[in-house]
Amino acid sequence: SQNFIGTIFDVVVTSAANNGNDAAIRFDGLTGRLIGEFPNGGGLTDPRDIVQEIDGSNTVLINGGNDNVLRFDATTGNFIETFTEFPELNGGGAVFGPDNNYYVGARSLGSIVRFNGQTGDFIDEFIPSELVDFPRGFVFGSDGNFYLGNGADPATGGGGGTVIQYDGLTGQVLNPNFVNDPELSPLDVINGLDGNIYVSSEFPFGQDDSVASVRVYDVETGALLDVLDAGLDAEGVAILNAPRGLGFGPDGNLYASSTGTGSVVRFDDTTGDLIDVFIEFPQLNGQALNFVPAEN
Repeated sequence: SQNFIGTIFDVVVTSAANNGNDAAIRFDGLTGRLIGEFPNGGGLTDPRDIVQEIDGSNTVLINGGNDNVLRFDATTGNFIETFTEFPELNGGGAVFGPDNNYYVGARSLGSIVRFNGQTGDFIDEFIPSELVDFPRGFVFGSDGNFYLGNGADPATGGGGGTVIQYDGLTGQVLNPNFVNDPELSPLDVINGLDGNIYVSSEFPFGQDDSVASVRVYDVETGALLDVLDAGLDAEGVAILNAPRGLGFGPDGNLYASSTGTGSVVRFDDTTGDLIDVFIEFPQLNGQALNFVPAEN
C-alpha cells in the first residue's frame, strides 16, 4: 500500500485529543522536523488511525472523533470527502482487508465494523461486540487470517493479554489464545516485512512501572520471536513509554509512537536495534502513524 511513495516521504502522526494535540501532524521523513498539520480542511477531530487506500489513488483515510472517516489527498493533505459516517463508530484502528473492504474498530461499540472499500457503505459487524471486552489493534496476517489484540481493562490494567486468531473470511474464532504471552498488553498490531506479527505493548497497562516494548510473534505458531526494547536515555529514563502506533516506513525501518514521551522512535528492521528518537513534539499522543509522499 506504499506503492505511491518514493524515497522522499513524510511521516504523519495522529495525535488524539485525550492529552494530545487533537490533530494529524506532518513531519519530514528525512529529518523528523515538524512541517505542520497534515489535513487542509475537513474538520477532523480526535484523529485515530490513518490508512493508505489500496487503489493507487494517492489518498488516505483518517478515522475521526465525529463517528466518521475522512478522505484526504496523501501528498497535499487537502480534504476530499467524507468516506463514511456511522452512529457510535468512534473509530480507532483500521485496515483494508483482502476483500478490499475497510475494517474499523468501533471503540464505542467494542466491535470491528466492515464497510465497502469503494463506496463506504456499511456491510456488517465482522467481529461482534460481545466477543472481546477491550479490542485493540488488528490486522489481516500474511496467512490471510485476522488477528486482534485483546487488550487490558483501561480502568484496572488487568485482563486481556492475548492476540486472538480469526478466520479472515468468516470472522469465526480459530484460536482465542493464538498469542498467550504473560508479559503482553497489546495495543497496535501490524504485519512485519518478514510476514510475522508485530505488537506494541504496555505491560502492565497504565501503570507507573509499565514495561514498553514491541513484541514479534510467529504468524504460523504465535510463538514469541523477539522483543524490541529501546532502552534508557542518558538520565536513565525509558526511551519508549506507552507505545501505540506502529509502521514500517518506505526505508524499511520500524517506527513506533511513544505517547509517554511525545515522540516517535525508529528500530532497525534487520537487527531490531534502536536507531534513534526520530520525532519529538510536545504532547504528541500518537495513536497511529503512516507515510505519505513529500510535497516538495
